[in-house]
Amino acid sequence: MNYFDFSEVKDLFKKYQEKYAYSFTAVQTDLANEFYDKLEKLNDITDEIADTLSEIYSSEFHKGLIPDENDVISFMGMKIKLQRADPNIPIGVDNVSTAYSKNTDRPEIHDEIKLKERKLERLSIEFYQAAHRMTHIAESLPKFNSFKLASIRNIRNHLIEHPEGKASGITHDSFSYSLNEGPYVKGLRIGDKTKHMDRGFKINVEEFISTLKKILLTI
Repeated sequence: MNYFDFSEVKDLFKKYQEKYAYSFTAVQTDLANEFYDKLEKLNDITDEIADTLSEIYSSEFHKGLIPDENDVISFMGMKIKLQRADPNIPIGVDNVSTAYSKNTDRPEIHDEIKLKERKLERLSIEFYQAAHRMTHIAESLPKFNSFKLASIRNIRNHLIEHPEGKASGITHDSFSYSLNEGPYVKGLRIGDKTKHMDRGFKINVEEFISTLKKILLTI
């Protein structure tokens, strides 16, 4: 997964702060500063996630899970033939996903990889918590109440904070990730539990940045 560029939205938000500083209340000044601090935090989190994915997929363990030219991988002494989603697109490291239930031991996975996976889980949750907080801060800032992101809200509310709620019901604790698309919160579903599917970290971050940029260019 490539690194995300937050530089433009950070510059635009600084200009917004300067433009409206004269009319901010003391509370709005504090909230605007918090918004910018969290914007920098999101930048750091996405960099850490990209670094961690790179470390996982460059490890000897994951190198062994890269399919050969016949879509075959060698795993725990076995040869496993993978099925292509598109017969014309070979399966490679970029489009292979790792998914697991978090209440399983997975003895075949190296402890070092498990630590990095837990780091991905923690960073992903931190991202969605901070991003969701930013959408609430925006409601109290001048000309900024249109910053709404259903993808961020649904992941934070229905998959992280209130998975047992009537609007969710996604209580099976799972996680998945791929090198291209990044982490997926509760990406492994059981049975017909398909509500509030996470579209993937890459798509969600790109939407966050583009939506914020669009708003900042118009206020």
